[in-house]
Amino acid sequence: MYRIRGFNFAANTTKTAYVAQALGVDYDYVEMIAAKGELKTPEHFKRHPLGKVPTLEHDDKAIFESNTICKYMAQVESSELLPTSAYEGALVDQWLNFFTNHLGRWFTVCFFEKHIRALVGGGDPNEANLEEANGFILQMLPAIEKHLQAHPYFAGENLSVADYVAFAYFEAGEQSDISFADYPAVEKWYRGMQAREEIALAKKKMGVAGA
Repeated sequence: MYRIRGFNFAANTTKTAYVAQALGVDYDYVEMIAAKGELKTPEHFKRHPLGKVPTLEHDDKAIFESNTICKYMAQVESSELLPTSAYEGALVDQWLNFFTNHLGRWFTVCFFEKHIRALVGGGDPNEANLEEANGFILQMLPAIEKHLQAHPYFAGENLSVADYVAFAYFEAGEQSDISFADYPAVEKWYRGMQAREEIALAKKKMGVAGA
């Protein structure tokens, strides 16, 4: 049994649930409520030294960092979503790093400014932050379009952990009014991922509104 704790609106959480659902594993999802102090309890600091989410519990052990959680579950389950060859595994890793450090980062900046800042008392969106993020996104999307014109999935010919991680970030981008209409290969890949049954099931598990 796996237990994921997180925020069901955050890409770093949703990607872990998408991977868990794709793996077909038995897992629980616990929505953490920061306003109730649930991130600052002694118990949660044992799961994450900074009191953040997502976290994973499995076999009486705790793991943090979302990409690590995704890879760990796939490794435990010996899943084809995480190739075992050095090269194919590196292809997955490079895209995990790319989205965490580059495109996904800027999608989440937009999401924070448009959906989270006001909720945490930060006032109106920071337009300078949005302008910077959108600038980087527009620089990067043509490269993603070129890649997906040549490959059906991020790590090549087969669906992998990288696609679920990428989808979570692209989803945050779409929720922040970023359109992929000018990038047909991106749009095709994104809509294909969006239509997968495991995505809908994971959303329902997390209690996402409208799922």
